[in-house]
Amino acid sequence: MKFRNLTLLALIFFTLQSCVDNEAYFGSGGGVDNPEIYTRLADIIKHENVPTDTIAFNPLEDSNISGTFGVEINIPANSCILGSNELPDELFVVLREYPTLSKMALSNVQTESNQEMLVTGGNFWWKIIDADGRDWDIVQPSQITATQPVVLDMGEYADQAAYFTGDIISGGSQQVINWTQVRNNESGMGPNNVFEYNGLQLRWANVDALYQYPDERTQLSAVLNPNDDIQPNQEMLLLIVEDFPSVINIYTKQGDSFVTHNNAIPVGLSGTLVAIALDNNDELLIGSTDITVAGDDEFSIDIAPGSMSQLTSLINQITN
Repeated sequence: MKFRNLTLLALIFFTLQSCVDNEAYFGSGGGVDNPEIYTRLADIIKHENVPTDTIAFNPLEDSNISGTFGVEINIPANSCILGSNELPDELFVVLREYPTLSKMALSNVQTESNQEMLVTGGNFWWKIIDADGRDWDIVQPSQITATQPVVLDMGEYADQAAYFTGDIISGGSQQVINWTQVRNNESGMGPNNVFEYNGLQLRWANVDALYQYPDERTQLSAVLNPNDDIQPNQEMLLLIVEDFPSVINIYTKQGDSFVTHNNAIPVGLSGTLVAIALDNNDELLIGSTDITVAGDDEFSIDIAPGSMSQLTSLINQITN
């Protein structure tokens, strides 16, 4: 009898501990002790969720700019211009790097090109400003070179890696990035998985290869559950692909469902759907579900109150 009681106590402890571990990622059905309150989803998942380097340089001389995660930008002397303004002896490069899927997902940086999936090796954003915060341009972008370490495993696509630039476009109620390959450009993967940019333009730069779709393509849809307390336009759904490095923002809504573009998803694709939303009390809601695409699938993602640290832990767990 004593042994049975000890066994029962151990089972109860294990069950309670399992519940605690699960709630560490998703919160509990009854809410969390200190729910995190936000007024807009755009204040949570934003490009500024990575370190921002502000690096001074002398534009009158050849300059090498080094970022936190290894990006290096080479700017020849007298390459900067702002109308008829005299070139000062100090300007600043503002640089943000997104070398991993977790940083992309948490920063609303997606990897699609005209509704086609990309295999990504990482990306960054940069600009040049003066002491007054004014944006400066490049006289000849063809003279700007850069290197970017690629830590993501692009597999067989590494040999096809190319330079893509990004433009912010409207995706439903969100702002998303659409990537376009730079043509007639000699950028490419160099030794030791370091991508070499030639003719680097300002703003967004991405190491990518167009995904080679199999014969069978489909679309998927997903609904957040429960969804009756979600604020209008304050929800988003990410697909973090398992088979190759890519993050997709599924932003199109049909009724209560998120839907991908037609024929945008390969049959057999594996990944994880991550839902992020705000309820009518401005409380953060999160949830996720693993998927394998069979064809015209309809998925449901359970969401519950959580915190930004829990969301970060969840995405780090999915992408590692």
